[in-house]
Amino acid sequence: SLLTRLYYQMLLLPGYQANPGGGQVEWGHPLDEDWARYLRGRLEAVKLSHRAGIKADETLDRVYGVATLRLRYEQDTREPATGMPRQGSRQSYGVEAGYAGGPMLDFEALRDQYRPLSETLTWRLYALANMMPYTRDMVPINERQFLGGNADMRGFAYRGAGYFDLKDNEVPIGGAAKILIKNELIRPLYGPISGVLFADVGMLGESPVNWQMPRVSTGVGLRFDMKQMQVGLDLAAPLVKQGNDQTRFFHFSLESRF
Repeated sequence: SLLTRLYYQMLLLPGYQANPGGGQVEWGHPLDEDWARYLRGRLEAVKLSHRAGIKADETLDRVYGVATLRLRYEQDTREPATGMPRQGSRQSYGVEAGYAGGPMLDFEALRDQYRPLSETLTWRLYALANMMPYTRDMVPINERQFLGGNADMRGFAYRGAGYFDLKDNEVPIGGAAKILIKNELIRPLYGPISGVLFADVGMLGESPVNWQMPRVSTGVGLRFDMKQMQVGLDLAAPLVKQGNDQTRFFHFSLESRF
């Protein structure tokens, strides 16, 4: 497979605006036992600018270039192939290296496991780890890891859990390392609607050897099965948080099987 993408984006992010423009090309090749290999090249020019009223210590105004290669191996054995999975897993392992306003070396591992516990009850375990082998200030804020949001650590606002700027505690500044683990119990309720009981645990590190205290949240939700896409509505509450963390009760998400 060959995927090409040209883009220019205007992103309003907490504390700053990002305008990345460029292109990506990704080549995919199937391997044995449902594995596939993907090689992606990324070329970008990125402009960052602080938003009105922000007086942060972090550098939020800069322009930089990006030139990276990413190698990723992925296997997907989730079943059924359409609709809500009941068994199997998706796992992905990769590394991205090059230049992104600084030296870029990012290792990523992901596993999304489904296991039936009974005729109707399914356990889902989602685990994600990202590691850059240096401190976060080696790369611009837009290239770092963040925690919190609809499809991430529920119970917290988008990028709302983790490190914040020293002068403006409304500006999350991210980290160089991240671990996120989500546990879900899923049970059909009526037709395409399922109920979910979940608990999330996440951590950010300023570097791979300097971590913050883990955040923990729990909640309930609904899943609407649209065959090739699942719509999620979640109500979440943080159990463990820090003083500057920004919490959120309601979350909405879309998850595609394409």
